[in-house]
Amino acid sequence: WEPTAKSFVYDNIDTYDRYYAYSDLYRYDIDTKKIMAITRGARATEPAVSPDGQWIAFVQNYTGGTRLAIVKRDGTDLHTLYDPGIQQRVSWPEFIANDEIIFSERQASATAAPAATGKPVVTDVLKKIKITDEKPKTVLEQFANIRFAKNTREGILFTSSDSGVTNIYLSSADFSKIRAISNTTTSIVNADIDPLSRDLLYSELDSDGPHIYSIAATDWRKQPESPPKVQTVEPIP
Repeated sequence: WEPTAKSFVYDNIDTYDRYYAYSDLYRYDIDTKKIMAITRGARATEPAVSPDGQWIAFVQNYTGGTRLAIVKRDGTDLHTLYDPGIQQRVSWPEFIANDEIIFSERQASATAAPAATGKPVVTDVLKKIKITDEKPKTVLEQFANIRFAKNTREGILFTSSDSGVTNIYLSSADFSKIRAISNTTTSIVNADIDPLSRDLLYSELDSDGPHIYSIAATDWRKQPESPPKVQTVEPIP
């Protein structure tokens, strides 16, 4: 959503240059019911709008990888902020200030490969970058597999498998105070907090498939700060 709450930005796949199907960014105006193309042929996904509505951050796909890019609200000044390189992936950018963005980056570490498989361990780390910086900084390094970071009125939500399964955590804006606000033994995909009721809304995968749940604000605030650890099952050689 844009700051006025009268329009929102989304990605959609459409025909480009007659022969290609590319994802681009569009704006939908609720009052006029009109759609405006913001990018064209940019292969853009996962948009996030800055609090002042002036910039849109997004993930740009290219052959063999992804990069973090931004564009002005009117579609001008599209440029790359960060490119992790071939076969690397960035995802879910989110503004935490008008000039600062957090996002997930998937990394593989051959040195951490289990002896049983010999395959690299793949993990998502959370990074932040200012739109004027050249290099991002890693934050919350103590947490494993951070994804779906979301800036809310309560703080920064994110999911992590630090307990052995994916749970929801809430961080202060400066990343100094972090606590768990869910306690599941299956897997939570993503989450958000209702700006009015402050209830927690999340999607969880269980034996019946994915479901959407809600937890009242009075209840999620009572959750233990750290969910119990779930033992990881080692793969059979």
